[in-house]
Amino acid sequence: MTISPDQLARYFDPAETTNNTTLSRAMAWDNYTSPDSEPLPALLECMDLFGHPVRRMVMSPATLRAVLAHPTVQRRARMLGSDPKALDARWLEARLRLHRGVIEEVEALGPHVLLLGERDDERYAIFYALTPEPS
Repeated sequence: MTISPDQLARYFDPAETTNNTTLSRAMAWDNYTSPDSEPLPALLECMDLFGHPVRRMVMSPATLRAVLAHPTVQRRARMLGSDPKALDARWLEARLRLHRGVIEEVEALGPHVLLLGERDDERYAIFYALTPEPS
């Protein structure tokens, strides 16, 4: 199922998606030198805050790459006996205890992540998972 531009605009409007978290620059998942940047614990915490089973986790390919290349994720992969160069969405789903195929890559999401449940009103947005582009 694809997400329409209208749905995206609605999902990423904080007035429409009141369940949301905005990450600071220090917490952004592409900020590999910050001790506050921890993508796996951040995702698990947001999933807890969401409070519903995650049916879909939607992020841009750039966000997925940033998470998988993060030094803490790479260390965890080595600890678990995984090849850090072979990490993919399926590996991340297993770490987050999600069903296979839940993580979906959608370029239009940019630096944000969306958690979706069964119903339309079951959604949680993570704003600025990646460092915003300078304007």
